[in-house]
Amino acid sequence: MFKNLYMLGLCLSLGIATAQAEDIKSITLSQAFKLAEQNAPELLSAKAKLQIIMGEAEEVSAFQNPEFDFGIENFGGPGALSGTSGAEYTYAISQGVEIGGKRGAKKRSAHANLQAAEEEYQASRLALEERVTVAYMQAVSSERELALSKEQESLAEAVLKDVTKRVKAARVPEIQKKKAEVAFATAQLKRQEAEREASIKRGELSRYW
Repeated sequence: MFKNLYMLGLCLSLGIATAQAEDIKSITLSQAFKLAEQNAPELLSAKAKLQIIMGEAEEVSAFQNPEFDFGIENFGGPGALSGTSGAEYTYAISQGVEIGGKRGAKKRSAHANLQAAEEEYQASRLALEERVTVAYMQAVSSERELALSKEQESLAEAVLKDVTKRVKAARVPEIQKKKAEVAFATAQLKRQEAEREASIKRGELSRYW
């Protein structure tokens, strides 16, 4: 479904511009979603949680770092033990090993936590994509309605001018001019309403970024 909406959004889009552009036709659905993805608090939170749990999972999967011990005995004693001549050096390297299935249990728990975090992130991302898609398509639709209302207004204005000339030339009755004036006024009101609706829909979309 999202793929089809995305393709439709691309067809309706006329070019590439900045996210702050007033004309919704200057930004694609893909661009709109990327901007939303970068700024949505719930998605950023889920992503941060996922990264933390990924780090924890990697830490559990890795072996413990070996420990190195170094010691000196009979150092700085009297007589033959003075200085370092009689010193005894000891070195030790130890590696912790978890037994009794503890390591396996930790890895399984970490994997389950990671899977849950990934699912939460993907669910948040899909929910955001759906909301942005709906807002985008509504904004595009309102822009198309605005363009149509402007065309109708221009046509009504042209008709009014033509009828006015005909009335002055006594070629048509005055009532025809009155009708044309009403039609033009109605077209103006529809264009103004379409402008308000388009502005609202642009605002609803831009709030995602």
